[in-house]
Amino acid sequence: MKSKLPVNSQPHTNNLKPIGRKDAALDASFCSALFPALDPDQKENRRFLKEETIFSIGSLTVVFTGLQFDQSDFDVYLALLAIAQPLPPVTAVKFHAASLLQKLGVPTGESDLEQFNSVLIRLCGGVIEITDHKKRYFGSLIEGGEIDKVTMNYEISMNKQFQMLFGEENLSQSSNVVCESLFAKLKGRK
Repeated sequence: MKSKLPVNSQPHTNNLKPIGRKDAALDASFCSALFPALDPDQKENRRFLKEETIFSIGSLTVVFTGLQFDQSDFDVYLALLAIAQPLPPVTAVKFHAASLLQKLGVPTGESDLEQFNSVLIRLCGGVIEITDHKKRYFGSLIEGGEIDKVTMNYEISMNKQFQMLFGEENLSQSSNVVCESLFAKLKGRK
């Protein structure tokens, strides 16, 4: 006899809890686990993680599959979140490559654009699984995008679940300060 999966008669809602509500230290630990500091040699030879637990505390477990993220990925993701913040969650994020790179304090040369595209591909390719009690959510931070190679205009589809989890409005002021101070020290290590 085959076992059946339980049927939930209740409509499901987003069960991901926004980070940053209570514990800035927890948020900083989570940020540094997902976006660790990598030295230049490590960046050149990024590890491919396969279902590796990168963070666990209490009933919360975060598992990652994909090419390892780093601080530059975090910078780009936060910049995309800042653009997306005033928009409804399903709206594509549109920007010009040079403007975003300038906002990040990065030069806008051809190799910088190639590096930026590599970051976007990593953010699409890395799959994050978050388990809290009996709930599990998995997905990538951004779902995909489109680039006009002539104008260098981008249109990026954000994963709305993670957008709500990491969104600026959900990060507490103290969490932002802790994460920014953690990564500001590492900025020179690109």
